[in-house]
Amino acid sequence: MNNTFYGKINTSNTLNSNYASNISYDKITGKLVTTKDVRQYITRYR
Repeated sequence: MNNTFYGKINTSNTLNSNYASNISYDKITGKLVTTKDVRQYITRYR
């Protein structure tokens, strides 16, 4: 299992929540595994 941190992005968007973005690191190597940001998905589907 990776170490994952969740964060809220300051925006007035209704899709915003405490889990609007996250970043995961490999728990053994410390290397970045994934990042997700709700702002990337919003602009993609406009």
